[in-house]
Amino acid sequence: MPTDQKIMARISTTNLPRQEAEQISDLLRAHHITGQTLDQGWLITTTQPLPDTVSASTPHLNYVLGFARAQGFDWVFFDFDAEPVEELPQFLWN
Repeated sequence: MPTDQKIMARISTTNLPRQEAEQISDLLRAHHITGQTLDQGWLITTTQPLPDTVSASTPHLNYVLGFARAQGFDWVFFDFDAEPVEELPQFLWN
């Protein structure tokens, strides 16, 4: 059995404000955060803290990644189709 298993949380994109979520692809392309853009959302590691400048401009993203890290997750899959996580803030995307 592999000993280096990575655990992923599946979290709704509506657990982020739309303005922050819209920045994620650019942050990934610029290597300010580690992960990848997927067809259904974004996969982001929780094992590396966000740089201060990113954390300041995306406080909810920083909070959700910290929440997942505290729960033992190494990755967050922000999924367009996932149900919102009730323990996290939820935002309307109009």
